Amino acid sequence: MSKSNIIRAISFPLYPPDGMEWPDLRQKLNESWSLSTSLANWALMELFRRDVTRTASTEKLPPYPKGVQLYNLAFVQKKFPDWQLWGGMCAGANCTLRATEKWYFSKRFEIIWQCKVNLAHFRFPQPFRVHNKDWKIIWDGERPRISFALPGGRVECNIRCGSEMRRQLRLLRDVYEGRAKGGELAIYEQGNHPMVKVVATFPPVEADPK
Repeated sequence: MSKSNIIRAISFPLYPPDGMEWPDLRQKLNESWSLSTSLANWALMELFRRDVTRTASTEKLPPYPKGVQLYNLAFVQKKFPDWQLWGGMCAGANCTLRATEKWYFSKRFEIIWQCKVNLAHFRFPQPFRVHNKDWKIIWDGERPRISFALPGGRVECNIRCGSEMRRQLRLLRDVYEGRAKGGELAIYEQGNHPMVKVVATFPPVEADPK
């Protein structure tokens, strides 16, 4: 068995908090997804705009220009038009910027050098990412909930807890009780249903739970 820590993603269908109706939750999520989608597309254009242009005399793809810091551009220099809407969620915004950078650099050779891939336009809804300091698990009896910050305020959502979620619930309890370390959380859509994904780091002993 590997002695390295294991990174797992734990996903659950998401449901409105007690006392909140579906339309109200949908509105909050749509506003958050609109913001994450616009930030991802802004970051993509900034990365491409600052990249090199291949010419007939270029023999190989040069490294990406140094000094491009998306977070600084977006929230310090305030180049992102809706920077103020993120409020105290800038750590989560930085998660979206890093995810966009990862995608761009994975496709950079095909975009810049081979010219085989058109620059993508990320479609709505892009996942809304939440930094690990901005979410927590609340466990009352056998019914856990997840509380996380959105630009419009914090929500405490219910998650599916049926028998089909037994494995995921066991892993989530490990995070709740400190046997695993929670990382980034993402709110996304699967089909027409909102989902929550928790990324967590487990010790080697948790690699193959029985």
